[in-house]
Amino acid sequence: MKIKSVRLKNFTVHDASTLELPDTGLVLIQGANGKGKSSFMEGIATALWGKTLRGTSPWRDGTEGQVSVETDTLTATRKRSTGGKTTFDWCVHEE
Repeated sequence: MKIKSVRLKNFTVHDASTLELPDTGLVLIQGANGKGKSSFMEGIATALWGKTLRGTSPWRDGTEGQVSVETDTLTATRKRSTGGKTTFDWCVHEE
């Protein structure tokens, strides 16, 4: 499975961010501490498995949030409502 993109909405420090990954090569993310670099890894874990790597909630209280991971074979999306209810949707890509 090859990850193509990670989309974050109201997830940790991200209001709305998308990370598009190339088909090949090395990807580096740089920035100051606390600016959300690790959030992309947390987003992958949350979208696919419903858990973060740190074991803490990445969602902002009282806001709708969403994290989506698109791979070469599927798209997985977790959404959180303002009330805290989380849903999971996934779609397998047809060849």
